[in-house]
Amino acid sequence: MCPYHAWTFDLTGRLRRARNTGGMPAFDASVVCLDRIQVTEFGGMAYVNLDPAAAPLREQAHKDFVSLVDMSTYRVTTYGIYSSHMAEAGRADDSAYDVSGATVTEHTVWWLWPSTRLLRHPGRGNFMVLQIIPDGPERTRETWDFYLETAEPDEAELDSIRSVDEVLQVEDIALVESVQRGMRTPAFTQGKIVHDPGGSGLSEHAVHHFHGLALDAYRRELRPA
Repeated sequence: MCPYHAWTFDLTGRLRRARNTGGMPAFDASVVCLDRIQVTEFGGMAYVNLDPAAAPLREQAHKDFVSLVDMSTYRVTTYGIYSSHMAEAGRADDSAYDVSGATVTEHTVWWLWPSTRLLRHPGRGNFMVLQIIPDGPERTRETWDFYLETAEPDEAELDSIRSVDEVLQVEDIALVESVQRGMRTPAFTQGKIVHDPGGSGLSEHAVHHFHGLALDAYRRELRPA
C-alpha cells in the first residue's frame, strides 16, 4: 500500500484498489502496474538492476571461469605480501577449453604485491605470469607470459591460451570497467567487503588484504625521514 495515496497493489505489481477513483469511468485499474525491475539473489545478497534490457546477472558473472574450476572447492588465503587462490578443476563440461585429459587438476594462483600474478590452470604442465602495470589514473596495461612443457603448444594448450585471451580476459575486463564506471558516478561513496570466514571463492578478504598493503606502502612513503 502506498503510504501517500493509499493505492494498493498485489505482489505482481498490479493495482488492486485506488481510493476515490470509483466515480471516474475512464479509470481502468487493470492497466495500472508498477514498473518491473530485475532482482537476483547471488552469494547471499540481493542485486537490483533498474535496466529491464540488461542481461541477467548470472550471464555476466565470469561464467566461463566458474565452469573451468569447481567453485565449491575454491579457497582464498592471505599471507604477508601475497595471497593464494586454490581450486580443483571443474567436473562438468567446460565452456572455456577441454580439460578432460589434464595432468594438472588444480587451479592455483598467487597474487604477489604489488602487481604480479603467478598462476597455473588445469591442463598439461603450465605456468603463467601476469603483470598489471598502471597506465594512468583509470587505465592499466596487462602483459602475459606462458611457460609450457614443450616448445610448441599442443591443441589443448592453444585452446587454453585463446580462452585466456578471448574469453576469460574479456569477461574480466568488462566487469572491471563496469565497476570503474560505477565508481565515477556521483552516487558512489564506498563499497562493502564481503567476508566469508571459510575463505571461499565468494569472499573478498584478499581484496581487503591488498588494500592494507597499499595503505602500509603510503604510510611508509609519508613517514617523516
